[in-house]
Amino acid sequence: MEKIYFSHNLKKVPYQINARRYESSGKNVKVPYSRNDFFKIWLIENKCKLYFNDQEFDCDKPALFFAHPSATYAYDSLKSMRSGYWCVFTQDFLNANESVGKVLPSALFGTIGTNVFFPEKEQIQFIRQLFDNLIAEINSSFLFKDEIARHYISLLIYEGLKIKSDAIKLQPNGANARIVHLFFDLLEKQFPIQSPQEPICLKKPGDYSSKLFVHVNHLNSAVKSLTGKPTSSHIADRLLSEAKALLKHSNWSIADIAYGLGFNYANHFNTFFKKHTALTPATFRQRNII
Repeated sequence: MEKIYFSHNLKKVPYQINARRYESSGKNVKVPYSRNDFFKIWLIENKCKLYFNDQEFDCDKPALFFAHPSATYAYDSLKSMRSGYWCVFTQDFLNANESVGKVLPSALFGTIGTNVFFPEKEQIQFIRQLFDNLIAEINSSFLFKDEIARHYISLLIYEGLKIKSDAIKLQPNGANARIVHLFFDLLEKQFPIQSPQEPICLKKPGDYSSKLFVHVNHLNSAVKSLTGKPTSSHIADRLLSEAKALLKHSNWSIADIAYGLGFNYANHFNTFFKKHTALTPATFRQRNII
C-alpha cells in the first residue's frame, strides 16, 4: 500500500469550483502535498485508510470527508479499484450564500474533531445524486450555473450536518453550546498561518475569554462540560497540529515556526513540542521528511 497525498490546483479551473466522478485502478501515484485555498467534500467508495492531520480512519464502507484548506490528508487504498466523487471550492465561491458560509469554518471543516462520516445506504444514494447533479451543472453552458452549483454544494454541506448530528447526538443549543462554538470558531480563524511575520494573537484561555466577553473560568467550564477537555488542552492540540504540519510540509526554519505559533523564543517552542510528542521539533522534522 502506498500513502497518497492529495493536491488540487484551482488556478486552471474557472469559477473557483470543480467536481468529478472518478474510477481508477492499478498502482497509485503520489501527488505532492501543498497548502491550498479551497474546501473539499469527498465521497470515498472503496475501502481505504484515511489520514487526516494526526488521525487515522479505517474506512471499510463508503465515507464522506470534509477537508479544510489547512488540512493535511492522505490515504492508502486497500483495493486496486478506486471510485468516488470529489468537489473543491473556495470560500469566496459561497459568499453569495450567507447561511452556508457561516457554517463552513467550524461545523464540518474544522481541523480538530471528526471530519469523516459514514452515511447510511439511502444517504449514500442521495449524496451520489447530488454530486451527479453538481457535475452536470458545472459542465453545462447555463448562464446561472454558478447559482445552481452553490445550491448543490449547500445541500451536500447540510447533508453532512445531518449525518454529523446523528453521529454525535448533538446536545440542545444553550448558552454553553454557543460559547463553545464561538471559542472553536476563534481558534480555527487563526489558522493556517500564512507567514512567520503574522503570528497568532490568541495564545491562552484568557485571550479567548476576553474576546468573548466572559470570565475565563466560565469559558473553561463550558468547554470542559461539552468536550471533556479544558480550553488549554484544545489550544495546545491545535498549536501542535499546526506545528506538525509546518514541520512536515514547509521550509520555514524552526525559529520561524515558533514565532508564527506565538512563541517568543524557539526554546519555549522546543519545550512545548517535546512535552507533547517526546521529540524535539528538529527530530520530528527529520523523521517525517516526505
